[in-house]
Amino acid sequence: MDDNVANLIAILPVTDAEARQLLRENNNNPDNAISQYFDKGAPTGNDPDKYDDSLFAADREGFTDGTRSRPPFHIDGGIVGDYSTAPTRPPSRISDRSMADSGTGMSNVPIKSVEGPGQESGVIGGTRAIFGPAPKDAHYDAQNWAMTLVGTQEKVIDVAADQRKREAGGPAFLKPIANEDFLPSLVTMLSTVPSIRNLLLCPGFVASDYGQEEDWWRGTPITPPARIAVDGEPIQTDQLELIREVQRLIAFLDRTDRAYGSAEALSKLEAFTNAIPQEPEATSLEKFLLGWERAVEISGLQSSLQTSLHTEVIANGAVQNSHFLDATVVHNTPGEKVTLYDVLDSHLFTYTASAYVKTLCDVMVIRLSSSDGAAKKLDVEIPGVFFADRYMACNEVVVSQMLRDAAHHEEKITVINRKINKIKYHHSKKTGKTVESLKLLNSSIKAFETLEGPEGQVENANVTLQELQKIYNSIEVKLKELDEQKRKTREILDDITGIFKPPGEKPSPATNGDAMSGIETTNATNPREEVFVPKYKQTLCAVSTEPNTIYLRNAVSVPDDKRWWRIQYQYDYDSPLILREQVTEEVVLKRASDEHKEALLIYASDEAITTPPLPLPKPLEDFVNQDNLQFLQELQKVSEKPAWDDSGNTASNHNAVMWDGPYRPNDADADVADFANLGARAWLENAHESSATLTPNSEMTETNGEVREIGTKEIEHIEVLPKE
Repeated sequence: MDDNVANLIAILPVTDAEARQLLRENNNNPDNAISQYFDKGAPTGNDPDKYDDSLFAADREGFTDGTRSRPPFHIDGGIVGDYSTAPTRPPSRISDRSMADSGTGMSNVPIKSVEGPGQESGVIGGTRAIFGPAPKDAHYDAQNWAMTLVGTQEKVIDVAADQRKREAGGPAFLKPIANEDFLPSLVTMLSTVPSIRNLLLCPGFVASDYGQEEDWWRGTPITPPARIAVDGEPIQTDQLELIREVQRLIAFLDRTDRAYGSAEALSKLEAFTNAIPQEPEATSLEKFLLGWERAVEISGLQSSLQTSLHTEVIANGAVQNSHFLDATVVHNTPGEKVTLYDVLDSHLFTYTASAYVKTLCDVMVIRLSSSDGAAKKLDVEIPGVFFADRYMACNEVVVSQMLRDAAHHEEKITVINRKINKIKYHHSKKTGKTVESLKLLNSSIKAFETLEGPEGQVENANVTLQELQKIYNSIEVKLKELDEQKRKTREILDDITGIFKPPGEKPSPATNGDAMSGIETTNATNPREEVFVPKYKQTLCAVSTEPNTIYLRNAVSVPDDKRWWRIQYQYDYDSPLILREQVTEEVVLKRASDEHKEALLIYASDEAITTPPLPLPKPLEDFVNQDNLQFLQELQKVSEKPAWDDSGNTASNHNAVMWDGPYRPNDADADVADFANLGARAWLENAHESSATLTPNSEMTETNGEVREIGTKEIEHIEVLPKE
């Protein structure tokens, strides 16, 4: 290297240090070093953002031969000179401020290391130490070098206690988890379908005690008891704990006074994480649906259940269980209308092989995602009522013929499109560009129309102009003819594929003699004229467009309530918010298509929706009641002593709860001056609203400041307003 250094110094006006740095940055290649010098000039000292493994063999000042004078050392600014190494002690508070003030951004490095983009990995193991970036020639911004936390997981923070109150008549939900997964949405959505809610409660298998954990609603797991008795035999399995946790969540969503809970404890259970060991990349939807069914099977509870979470599908001659459909929305033609039926057709039907449903589950779980990674929405028509008849195995003969006829007409459309493209566009071999033929001809026509010159030249131009106009008209007519052929063929195709579509769409005739579910003959003289009468109807019950946004009905708590609720948990800020609004079904269908590039849909049969919800078993009711009492204490703690004035407003305490109308404590019944010290019972009795959800079958008493359940009398409900 010394020879190369001497050669560079002889050729270039650089110092010894600059020559060495040029060589280091170019892998000791003099030619590349010279090129870099003429491109970028001489280096201005050691680049602090560039990895330099020679420094690991250098002394504390960065020199390798020990003969050079030491540059001055500054604790705040590092070393001034050609080399930079770590200081001999950690920076002081002054130096921390210096770095922050200098704009390097180092004062918040630990935060950026967690919140920023993914870290690059190094190498561990082996017989020698390896340190450095990969690749070695990479250039790194100093502000992106940061420490990272190992073995930690970001959590979704909670809203303030006085904002965690469940809205009257509204549904509770499970807040999103840190990995932005649809698991909380799925459990919340399934709990709103009465028959599935009953199924997940497993009424035939109820534990005597479901434990208690103060922060279970936040996601802290409940330590299970050592043994669980099943048919008189003590047994403990991961699968049984999965069943118990699902029971807790369903009961919680059914009767809690909190606005939300958490599915984080569920996501950490062994039976959940290892539900599909052969598929480590399985989604949480698969893990939950399949893991729960396997837990039920292992526990021997299938015989006591009235329905299941899977649909039986016949594919390649074999019957398979399908727990949900994961479909991709593809827009082959920009702007072309795409419906949910089109999406499912493309996934279930091909012209060589198709899959048909043998037994349809009471609930259908469908996840849609756009094929375009840059898309901002799905842009697909979502029906409020879905008919699965076209996918049933009992209609396979008719649908198979439909697919063959459709393939024939789709091929016709493909041929027409080729002809259109061949006539409509002109590809220049010289420039490689493609332009529209009519635009190109129109430009030429305008050029000849304005041509001026000798009389003979103008006459020739007019002849050419007439020829161009004829070609233009001919192309225009031909394109119109092809567009009309395409339109008619498309109408025939729509008629063919319209079989088993919802009422209101044009029915297509069925093949005479075919046995079809849902087809009735309406003309005795012509049995081929038949109309579709659906038998496999499913209604949209819930939608989730993002892990933190759900649309659902409160069908379990309020069976006749047809209102849709939109609930969004915003946690991207320092102060998270819960946004609730009531929307119409039209709004739900529109937002399912346009709000995001993904959507999770829940459809359910009429039987599943109208099934009466089973009452909560007493142990689960006690579990929720105890959590409601704990929530009541939390609300009492955040209600600090207010300083009342004559108008009912607080005077000076900005943390006081604002009361109005029926929510203001009754001054005649309570000592307002000592309101903050009231017990839960006395505090509760100062409210004048009642609720069917707040510990409905319990009365509470106060012993040594603790609240406990003592009876079955309904207690009143307290409404706490948000703080000013």
